[in-house]
Amino acid sequence: ERPRVNRFAHASCRRPGHFDVEGGHVVPFFVRCRVAEHEAAEVLKPKEGETHRPEDLRDAFRCAFLFNARHRLKLRPTSGRARWYALRALPASVGLADLPDAEAARSALLGALRSELDGLRPFVEDWEMRALESGGHRMIRDFVRNEFNAREAWPRVSVQTNVPFGQEGVRGDVMGLKLEGTIPAISEIGGYRMAHLYTGGPGTSKLTDEQKLLYGVYASTLLRQRGDKAALEFDKGSGNREIVFFGDSPRAVSGPKKEGLAKYSLAQDYPEADFVDAFLKELKILLQRSLANIREGRITPQPGEHCDQCGYGELCRRHRGFSDEAGFDVI
Repeated sequence: ERPRVNRFAHASCRRPGHFDVEGGHVVPFFVRCRVAEHEAAEVLKPKEGETHRPEDLRDAFRCAFLFNARHRLKLRPTSGRARWYALRALPASVGLADLPDAEAARSALLGALRSELDGLRPFVEDWEMRALESGGHRMIRDFVRNEFNAREAWPRVSVQTNVPFGQEGVRGDVMGLKLEGTIPAISEIGGYRMAHLYTGGPGTSKLTDEQKLLYGVYASTLLRQRGDKAALEFDKGSGNREIVFFGDSPRAVSGPKKEGLAKYSLAQDYPEADFVDAFLKELKILLQRSLANIREGRITPQPGEHCDQCGYGELCRRHRGFSDEAGFDVI
């Protein structure tokens, strides 16, 4: 009996040297793969009224295979890296941006960490639990330090926590795609509306295309009317807290530098008089690739640097680390 073909895992197969038998005829295997790809694409096409997080759009820009594995099929790698990423959600879960002082922040974060680790305890080895506990305490130390240094160096007002897209003056769509999820916190600083995000920042004012897309989607949801300005603040729980201004840095953040803080202005890379119009024009071009992968139900992998952080390499025939195209070493 012929083995059953996993249609999704073989969706990108292009190997004319392999053959199969169907209806008494010899059929090149790559032809079967193309048929399977078409059938899978129909299943994976978007549904009416579908919503996406900004990170979904970023993943669709990176790779159609990654997007479908993570967001359509809801496959969840059980790697330790995913557990570390979950710890980055602790500040949002306790509303860190609106807690009154460092002691209250530390206490709330420690309680959230204990709860998170208690949920993981049945599923991880003792050595990994000890590493998560130790690392979690280091992350909390940096979150608290950066939070209150930032409040002093970058004074802000009108803080709101866990704001859903489509509410409280935050737009709920981008280029016709409805957004889902929440922004961990929003505030105002020096005439800018700022979103507080607990993830890694750019580390420079020179953004990659996928950073421009992800950051641009978040920033565009903060623009309520012409003349509004947007900023994003990033903190992953280790290293610096970074603030990125979609324009020139305001005077409100021109004071002495504090430990663990860094700021960047994007205006210098856009000589046009209207920075917002110039950036949104570029964002629209970048989003077209994401939207094509989503709306057309594409599933073909697009290998690149993102392969190094992808948890689906063993399912993908074009992954940089597991690819069938890589050939074999000669010993």
